[in-house]
Amino acid sequence: MKHNLTIKSVTILFILIIISPALLAANISSDFPYKKKSIKVLNSYISYIDEGAGQTVLMLHGNPTSSYIWRNIIPYITPHSRAVAIDLIGMGDSGKPNIDYRFNDHALYLKGFIEALDLKDVIIVAQDWGSALGLNYAMQHQDNIKGIVLLEAMLKPFELEDFRPKFRALLGDFRHPVKGKQLLIEDNQFITKVLPGQTQRILSAVEHNTYAKHYVKKESRIPIWRWPVELPIAGYPQDNHLMMETYSDKLIASKHPKLLFYASPGALMPADKVSWAKAKLSNVTYVDLGKGIHHLQEENPHAIGGALSTWLQMINMH
Repeated sequence: MKHNLTIKSVTILFILIIISPALLAANISSDFPYKKKSIKVLNSYISYIDEGAGQTVLMLHGNPTSSYIWRNIIPYITPHSRAVAIDLIGMGDSGKPNIDYRFNDHALYLKGFIEALDLKDVIIVAQDWGSALGLNYAMQHQDNIKGIVLLEAMLKPFELEDFRPKFRALLGDFRHPVKGKQLLIEDNQFITKVLPGQTQRILSAVEHNTYAKHYVKKESRIPIWRWPVELPIAGYPQDNHLMMETYSDKLIASKHPKLLFYASPGALMPADKVSWAKAKLSNVTYVDLGKGIHHLQEENPHAIGGALSTWLQMINMH
């Protein structure tokens, strides 16, 4: 299997983005016209969307969203590929088993899902914690991966200085063993404050409520509380630091075709992280989405969808 794209192909991708400003201005719909399926995984079940046919594109969301975040991007994939978008365990419509919801727990459920559906030669499209899970799987199962697409991704372990000062303080509060539970489980601040602040546009009531409805009960908020605690910062948690460091090293050596979206100012991928990627990673096509914060699928879905569609068709030609 050839992984390298031609210069001509990459140029066509960039021309598409440059000469199509209508992609940026197109309406962002709150509609969700997809029927979810579910499949047993380990001691619970995973809910997912499965649309289209052909090359499998596995879409992984982050915290505190769900497969709903891909709703405006899926139509760009399904004319030529199969879009599979999951709700991570404990999130969205997936099961809520009595587990710790650590990074490794999610990794086991993701691996179980891929095996349950017998997904082969997968192209992973992932953002936020979905990127960490996707890269962790991809670098452990490189023979089952055909390509990697990343948005606001976790490319390597973090230092506290990687985050803007305001967010550093917030992370400190969220990671505190007592205060964090108060803010995220009792007060539900990841839904009420963090989610609205991570997009440059205001989410509609329908959009916000679609995410929020899964976390009405306090016990349902354990997964979204756990994620900030799991973030490997300055070497802690040590096991997560090691997992992320391991997949980062393998990603640097990887020759798989990659597509990387970024925006300014970004959150997990500000300018210095993009520079790191350009210096370290190979066989990458970069797409600058302009202004954006973190949930880029809610900010520029049509630009993402258009560029992704073109790139996928190039991948399928090789």
